[in-house]
Amino acid sequence: MKDQYTGKVAATVIYRGREEEFLIAKRTDGYGWEFPGGKHEKGETLKQTAEREIKEELKLDIKASEVAEASSYMSKEWKIIPVYAKPRNTDFEDEIELTEHSEIKWIKPGKLKTYGLDLGIEKQCLEAFDLL
Repeated sequence: MKDQYTGKVAATVIYRGREEEFLIAKRTDGYGWEFPGGKHEKGETLKQTAEREIKEELKLDIKASEVAEASSYMSKEWKIIPVYAKPRNTDFEDEIELTEHSEIKWIKPGKLKTYGLDLGIEKQCLEAFDLL
C-alpha cells in the first residue's frame, strides 16, 4: 500500500508552553526516541496527517498549528517534515494511550540531542514557539 503515501512523514512537535517542554516518544522497534507522527497519505494536508497520527499513536486529539516544510530533512527513504502543535490544555498525561511507543517524555529545549533528536531542527522548533 506504499502507493497511498507521498514519501513524506509528519513529525509532530508538541510543545507545552507553561513548562517549556517538547513531547517525545520512544519507539518500540529499537530505533529510539522521536517526535511522534507518521506517513503522509495522498489527499491529506500535513496538518491532517499530524492530527491523524497523534490520534492513532497516542489517542490524543490535537490541532496542528504550523507546517515547517522548509525545515524538513531526509531519512533513508522519507522526507521528514516538522509539524508544530501547541495545545491550549496540556494536562493530558492521563489521557495518553501508547499504541506504537513504549514511553513518552517531556523534555526541555536544548535536550533534544540527548535523546538522539539533534536533526538540525532544534533552532526551528525554538523559533516556531517564539523561544529564541
